[in-house]
Amino acid sequence: MASGKFLVGVLAGVTAGAFAALLFTTEEGAKIRKSARRKGMDYAEDLKCSFDEFIDSVSDKYEGVKRDTINKAKSSWERR
Repeated sequence: MASGKFLVGVLAGVTAGAFAALLFTTEEGAKIRKSARRKGMDYAEDLKCSFDEFIDSVSDKYEGVKRDTINKAKSSWERR
């Protein structure tokens, strides 16, 4: 429970900091929005790649366990 509150606090702090940075910047609004959109797209692409790698890893492990289970079952059946 405490770690959940800590995470909420960190996210609130990051959000407040980002908002303050936008308020006090010297760039024009259009440039800020373009930069934020580009960074957001980059983060989204990185997250997608990480998620795809995670899914591939889980799928590989699942296939390995499935293959091992089938092989054990076959060898157990053949011994009978």
